[in-house]
Amino acid sequence: LVPDSVIKKPDINNIYFNTRRTEVSIVPRGLQLPWLFKNYNEMARIGFNATRTQDPQLMRGLWYFALDYEHSFSRYYELTRWNLIAMAYVWALDFPPELCGPDEEVHEFVLAYIGAWFAYMNDTGDHKKTSFEAQEKFIALWEGSDLDLFTIRDIKTRRGVHNLVKKLYAQPLPPSLRKVVNVAAKDIIYLRQEGQISDIDYTKYGPALILECVDTNTKLGTDVFEANHNLSVAMNNLEDLRERERAHQFARRKGGDNPLTAVDWSSEMVDSLLNAVDHTLPDPKTSIKQRRPDTTRTPWMDVDTFFGILRSGFEELKKEEESMVLGMGEVSLG
Repeated sequence: LVPDSVIKKPDINNIYFNTRRTEVSIVPRGLQLPWLFKNYNEMARIGFNATRTQDPQLMRGLWYFALDYEHSFSRYYELTRWNLIAMAYVWALDFPPELCGPDEEVHEFVLAYIGAWFAYMNDTGDHKKTSFEAQEKFIALWEGSDLDLFTIRDIKTRRGVHNLVKKLYAQPLPPSLRKVVNVAAKDIIYLRQEGQISDIDYTKYGPALILECVDTNTKLGTDVFEANHNLSVAMNNLEDLRERERAHQFARRKGGDNPLTAVDWSSEMVDSLLNAVDHTLPDPKTSIKQRRPDTTRTPWMDVDTFFGILRSGFEELKKEEESMVLGMGEVSLG
């Protein structure tokens, strides 16, 4: 159902004997796995598309569980990463009107999404200790707005963006900026705003720097996720052994050999699994391949503008090289 990088898959022993260990730390209390299992068919009927429902709970569930590849906080999807690159780029420039429009709407939308993304990555390992304020703020803003994340459905265009991003990864940086990346990549936006990265350098290397910034922050979130996940797996493995032994002991005390007699079949978690899945409906991975209705929302940034941002540094460097070649030619002729 859900990408592996979003949540750890629950163990059947925990589902039966220790439901506390099935809790998802990055999802609020009311949207835990029992809710997901009970509402799976409803989400499948709308093609896991958050724009096709008026139900706030379904919207929230799709966002938190990253079941809608066009509306997610998860690093799992390229579209999320591409939107973040563009958002971080304009944020570092203090939201220039030529890229973001004259009013504050895009400004507010972008900062709310980035805030939600940062909060989503801050996995505490326990949803009871997690504040979901930033995510809830953005989802409410998104629900009441005409703005949306930009999406790229055309395969040729997606391939073009993918190749440009790949090219940015390989772009060499001058030593002064390479030092910034090595020491403070996660703070590049603030360094740019404070003038520690010059206008000239940002014009030439801005997209590559922002890519480093987004990647670094994403990696920090990934490291936290993996550390919590690995610790949880180790603890769960040990606990599962104990649970199985306790279940067997419980079953034997009741005079039977089947540990399933120890299962609380009336629990919310177990009960939610009794909801039949409609196999005629698409699953999340299949829905990605299906054509979606044309969006009625306005992307916060036009895809052509995003393309222009990705190309801008290369184009500026090309102009500089051509100017240098021309200058050298004039010197040699002189």
